[in-house]
Amino acid sequence: MDSTTHRGVTIAYRDEGRGVPVVLLMGLGLPGAVWSHRLDDLVESGYRVVIPDACGTGHSDVPWPPYTMSTLAEDVVRVMDEASMDSALVAGASFGGMVAQHVALDHPDRVDGLLLISTTPGLPAGTWPGPWAIWLLLKSTLRPEATTVEEGMDLLAHPSSRERFLDFQAKVDEALAESPTPPSGALGQLAAVVAHNTGSRLSELQTPTRVVTGDSDILVPPSNSEVLADRIPNATLRVLRDAGHVAIHSHPDCLLEELEGLRHA
Repeated sequence: MDSTTHRGVTIAYRDEGRGVPVVLLMGLGLPGAVWSHRLDDLVESGYRVVIPDACGTGHSDVPWPPYTMSTLAEDVVRVMDEASMDSALVAGASFGGMVAQHVALDHPDRVDGLLLISTTPGLPAGTWPGPWAIWLLLKSTLRPEATTVEEGMDLLAHPSSRERFLDFQAKVDEALAESPTPPSGALGQLAAVVAHNTGSRLSELQTPTRVVTGDSDILVPPSNSEVLADRIPNATLRVLRDAGHVAIHSHPDCLLEELEGLRHA
């Protein structure tokens, strides 16, 4: 792992491959290593892939919460600076998609294309999940060891994608076994999620943008992606059938397809 220090906090990142630069941002409370099962495909397809561990996760420092989306976005840009990456395609899933929006809004010259996966503009433009989904999210984030596979399946996946969800869960378990996310890191990120609100600024985005959602996502309802695609100029929307929140993992070809679309936009 490489690393850089910004605002007194060390941010770790992985840098693999050569070619078109892309930055991948992972979801809430998860280290970037969860992207590892997509890495080989991207490198073989001619991408240079940088994957940060967001503040509070993986091999990065865990400062005392709360965190803010703007600061998390600045961390991403600092990683790009350290990696001598002037600009890149930026792809983020869920929480990572929220951070990606702030990178594109606050540092538009650093983003060649934007891929927003299973994410939201935040309130009031977006829609929050129901109480049961919020409770299970908190449980799985703060006490992952107490969350059953069935609960994770109910929250994150479509019933038809059980086998692929189990593969995804194995990657999550492996990554967290190596670098557990402490409660303070998860709480810091949750604070950033609660305050996240880009709805009124999305029209400022001029970078090519693709939005992806699963049709059965109960954690970040598909209506959020509809708002993103409607408010971002010339954005495209792709709704994956029979897909829950981890749509990008249940439809493994989607990530490369969408990045290829941005690459040639």
